[in-house]
Order: sequence, then structure tokens, then C-alpha cells
Amino acid sequence: MNKHHVHETNSFYWDTKGNEFLRAIVLPYYGAFVSEEKCQLFGDVSGKKMLEIGCGNGQSLQYHGDRKASELWGIDISEKQIEKAK
Repeated sequence: MNKHHVHETNSFYWDTKGNEFLRAIVLPYYGAFVSEEKCQLFGDVSGKKMLEIGCGNGQSLQYHGDRKASELWGIDISEKQIEKAK
């Protein structure tokens, strides 16, 4: 499998099925049993600039925005997810 094919396959998945998967892994959740409220991995983000690589539809960025992060940036392989994030 070449890199171009891997990119196309990954992008196609996130363009078509991504939202079904995202519900379980966006902040404040890290999965079914762990949350940011419990673990406090990010701590106080107020006033901080944040970049999320693989931001999906932006829900985790919004979570940080609600907690007063000063600047939010996100990139993603899926054009459809980026449009949703905007």
C-alpha cells in the first residue's frame, strides 16, 4: 500500500464515518470511562494558545474555548471535518 492510498483511505473514512466515531472521543471524554474532569491532563488552559492535530469537527477545541483558551487552531486530513469545525 502506498502513502497516497493510505491518505485517500483515511480521508475517505473521516469524510464519511467520522462523526459516528467522534462522539466517543472528543473532550471532555478520553473514551468510555475516562474524562478530562477526572484526569485534568490539560489543567488550566485560560489564556493559552492551542493547536489540535486531527481536530475533526472541532468539538475538543470548543471545549478548550469554553475554558477560556485564548487562541484555538486545528488541522485535519478531512475537508468535511474542517468545514464542520469552522
